[in-house]
Amino acid sequence: MKKFTFLAGLIFALFTNNIDAQLQVLGKNEFGRIFEVTYSTTEQNTIYATTIVNHIVVSHNNGASWEIFYSLPPEFGNISNNTKLNISKDGTFLSFSTTKGGIGELHIFDISTKTITKTFTMPNYSEGAYVSAYNFFGDDKDNLIVSSQFPYGFGTANRVYTTNDGGQNWKEVYYSVEDNHNIITSYVAFNPADKNKIYIANGNGSEGFSGGLMISSDGGDTFTTKLEGSVLATLEFNPNNPNEIYAGTGISFGMSPEKLHHSTDAGNTWEDKNITWGSNGILNNIIDIKYNPLDNNHIIVLEEDEIVSTKDGGATWQNVEYPYDNLDSYYYGIKASFNPFKAGELFITANYKPLFSTDNGTTMTQVQTPFFSSTGRVNLFKNEMSKHLFYSVQNGFVHRNLADNSENAFDIQPLNIFTNNNGPAYISDSKKEGRVYSFKGGFLGSTLAMSDNFGADFSPVFETFTNGLTNIIPDPQVNNQIFATFNNWDQGELDKINFNNPNDILVTNIPLPAQGAVYKILHPNKISDEFFIIVGSELYKTTNGGNDWTAVSIDTSFPSESVIFDIDQNPKNLNQLALATSEGVFVSGDKGATWSQVSNFVAYKVSYSDVNNGVLIAITYSSMYTSFNIHYSVDNGINWKTVDRAELLYSETNSVTIDFSDKKAFIYIASGDLGLLGYNLNLDVLATDNVSAEKAKVLVYPNPVVDVIHIDDKNLKSVILYSMDGKKLLETKNNEMTVSQLPKGVYILRIVTADNSIVSKKIIKK
Repeated sequence: MKKFTFLAGLIFALFTNNIDAQLQVLGKNEFGRIFEVTYSTTEQNTIYATTIVNHIVVSHNNGASWEIFYSLPPEFGNISNNTKLNISKDGTFLSFSTTKGGIGELHIFDISTKTITKTFTMPNYSEGAYVSAYNFFGDDKDNLIVSSQFPYGFGTANRVYTTNDGGQNWKEVYYSVEDNHNIITSYVAFNPADKNKIYIANGNGSEGFSGGLMISSDGGDTFTTKLEGSVLATLEFNPNNPNEIYAGTGISFGMSPEKLHHSTDAGNTWEDKNITWGSNGILNNIIDIKYNPLDNNHIIVLEEDEIVSTKDGGATWQNVEYPYDNLDSYYYGIKASFNPFKAGELFITANYKPLFSTDNGTTMTQVQTPFFSSTGRVNLFKNEMSKHLFYSVQNGFVHRNLADNSENAFDIQPLNIFTNNNGPAYISDSKKEGRVYSFKGGFLGSTLAMSDNFGADFSPVFETFTNGLTNIIPDPQVNNQIFATFNNWDQGELDKINFNNPNDILVTNIPLPAQGAVYKILHPNKISDEFFIIVGSELYKTTNGGNDWTAVSIDTSFPSESVIFDIDQNPKNLNQLALATSEGVFVSGDKGATWSQVSNFVAYKVSYSDVNNGVLIAITYSSMYTSFNIHYSVDNGINWKTVDRAELLYSETNSVTIDFSDKKAFIYIASGDLGLLGYNLNLDVLATDNVSAEKAKVLVYPNPVVDVIHIDDKNLKSVILYSMDGKKLLETKNNEMTVSQLPKGVYILRIVTADNSIVSKKIIKK
């Protein structure tokens, strides 16, 4: 088992609008991946890059450290990975494309205000189009040429458009299907000195024809074709001589030879540079060509597994060939960006991690960042003496001792390994320090294994054909015994596993009361054979280890197609339980005998504080229909507050773990592209729209009350009376509520007015 050990270093604090930073990036640089690394043209040592999903990051110290610069709101979708992040020559704006639901848009982003100031929607968006290539005419935001690609038959087709008025009107200058043998465009550009001269570099076709460079001198009305049959991927103009152009060939599957074409007359005539290409590659394509802005005689060409360069204006060329599919240095460079202020420095965005060079690419080092894609869960072990965090990355996991932030990484999968199997699951035991479970496998079977040394080594526990582990729950009475829950294509499984004798592991399959995914069980009285179980949309209870089951009624209106995801018990009041469901959060004040719905948002996880009574956090995970959100209540669900998504940097996740402390909660987030995040939630004040009855001008009387409560407000939406443990007792939309049948005591009256103000008032029943 390969193991990596390192100390947790600098933690990058990300400041949002709150000066007391609530969200922190906690992941270590060893696993980070960023793309489209681009030097600022006007700010020294400033570099921009994109993450794998929806963030732009920035470095102000030439790549030594990075921070979040912009979080793309969900209405824009995700930053597209098939077009480049570009910066204007004057350094005032960035441009990039996004996709949402398969539909693409192009955006102009103002750097000084950190806002998207213009969005270009493709004129053929109804075809399911996305941006495959684009270029502006210099810094002119109104003059744009763009290739818009879309599904066509069993493949794709594309159209090329130009606009000279910022997208108000479009001119179609190329359609791959009509008379063009469906040859797909790879690159589009204006001549830097003439916006009427446009270039369309074409790649592969689907009808036996490919390649060619189409050139128009009249804004796309007519074209001449050069380099016919040459499958092209990219173009590059000399920044000081727009008549000098290089064109690189793309992936042709052997249909045309790999070449670097060169023109000195704006594309009228071409020569092929005399370059001897390496023999290790498979794709044999040129991805990017860049002039050094400080020395135009220096040109760098990024090929699949080699870097080719000239320092004498193309008279001679040198190439350095790298091992194929190289993880440690160069492989498949996507983009080169020279430092415009310091000679010799450049960044190369490569397939796996970006590279930095101080000697014009002769030697390179990998750039480390904390922004990675989490590949599984994050778990927290906590007792009175210690805390340990476990988080997944690259289908392995990292153990962090929170006492000193030291870390050990295990089973880290190389970035060039792909599998169709479900990713492995790693779950820490909630009772025994150092115990971790792994679940790995695929179609032919899976293995549950256990480690008692934080993951340094694992021993198999049992094998199964079920492929989805959902939870591990330690037996509350029997040491070395667990309950394992599974979901295999919406078919659940529950196994009791005793490994007290490692040489004689006992596995008992417990028959389920119904069919459906099993996400969790809960022992409300800490008795082994007495527990609740979640099965699909139903909740059951057993008192004899699963020999008999009793259905637990949640709500008569609870839809059968709904799903229950989680159940938790209040450690400060064992009578209080909470359910996380697709319909919202439900709470019980009598250990599950009766339930009340206290929210309507989709909840995948619910957790009670083990420090402050009544504090409840519910999590909405990312899915096709939902975005990640944190919801919290300090009164057992009577009132809720939802964290602003902007405070979470619009990150997405399917796993969080929560560390409660006095009036606070620190939430660890396994994010989709920012790595491990930590959100500090202050629970001192429930910051909801809850206002006092006096401020809302709602009169509630009499109080104390014997028979009927009167609410003096004509614009009521709802009135709900709760017990102090959060159980919903009465509800009305009228201005009075009869409470004579209730026993004496203190209750909470929750009033929602027409303007959605929430009024909560204590009521004393005599």
